[in-house]
Amino acid sequence: MKQLFIAASATVLLGSCTSSLTTPIEVSKEKEQLVVNGFVAMINQTIPTAAVQVSVTQKLSQPGTPQMVTDAFVELNGTGFSYNPAESLYIPQTGINNASSFKMNITAGTIKASAEDVLPAFVPIVSATFTGVKKLISRYGGDTPTDYYEIKISFDDPSQAGDYYQLVMSVADSMQVASGFLFGSTEYDPDVVCNDVGVYEEQVIEQDPFENNANVFIPSNMVLMSDKYFNGQRKELTFYVSNYFLVGFPEFPDTSAPQPSEYVYMGLHHMSKKSFNHYKNVKLQQWNEGNPFAEPTIVPGNVSGALGFFGCRSISTTKLKTPL
Repeated sequence: MKQLFIAASATVLLGSCTSSLTTPIEVSKEKEQLVVNGFVAMINQTIPTAAVQVSVTQKLSQPGTPQMVTDAFVELNGTGFSYNPAESLYIPQTGINNASSFKMNITAGTIKASAEDVLPAFVPIVSATFTGVKKLISRYGGDTPTDYYEIKISFDDPSQAGDYYQLVMSVADSMQVASGFLFGSTEYDPDVVCNDVGVYEEQVIEQDPFENNANVFIPSNMVLMSDKYFNGQRKELTFYVSNYFLVGFPEFPDTSAPQPSEYVYMGLHHMSKKSFNHYKNVKLQQWNEGNPFAEPTIVPGNVSGALGFFGCRSISTTKLKTPL
C-alpha cells in the first residue's frame, strides 16, 4: 500500500511581555500541549491511506525540532497504528477499510484526543492537456520574459453546492502531487500561474504580481478553490507553466545542466469545508508572518483535547508528457 508522508506540525507561540518600567513583570510558565495532525487520502478510488503525527508544542525558550510523542495509542475507525521512527509518523498496522467518514482517537499519557472528518466523493479529472499555446510572462513581475506553456484541465463538479478543491501540480512524481497538500496550503510559485477570476477570489494574495497583464494570474502550484462560480457544471482551468518549472531549473544552479522533466503530474483534491478553511488560513498566516500591522490569523483546528487538524481527501491524479 502506498504511504503518504505528512510533514505538518503546530507550534503555539505564547506572547511575552516587556515594559520600560522598572517594576518586575512575572511571566507565566510555558505549558506544553499535545499537537495532533493526521490525514486520510483515497487516491484514484483505491484503498485509503493515512498517517498521523503526534508531538508537543515547542517552547519559545527552546526553539528547534518539535518533540515527537512516540508511545501514543492511535487508532482510526478501529484500525490500530504503530510508530515509524524513520518518518516520525504513526501508520496503519493493517489496511484501512473504505468508509464515508473517519474518526481518529489518540491517547498520550493522560491526554485523550479525537477528531473526525467526512471523505468527499471522488471527482475525476475529465481531461488535461498541453494545448500547444505559449505566452511570454515575466517571472516575479520584472525579470526578462520567458516561455510559459498552456495547460487546460477540466472536471465535473457535483450538483450539490459547497464543494471544495485543491489542484496540485508537480514535475517530481505522482505521490508528491498526492501528498503535497500536507506541506502547507497554496505555495507561491511564479513558474505556475492560473488565470481564472473565480479561482482568484479564493486565493490569499495581495495583488497581481504581473503588473502589466490584463488577466488575473495566480502564482501557485497548489490552487485552492470552491464551486461558488461553477456549481454542478464542468469546470475548465487554464494554467501556464514556465521553462523553469518543466526543467526544474534551480534558483542557484550548480555546474550540472538541469534535465527537462518528462511528465507534469496533477492531482485534483476534493476536500471538506473544514480542510478548505484550515489550509486557506494557514496560507493567510504565512502571508502575515513578519508584518506587525497585519490582523492576527487564527488557523482553525478540529482536534478535541489537543491542538492540530485531521482531514480527509479524495484525490484524482493524472500525468502529461511535457512539450520539451
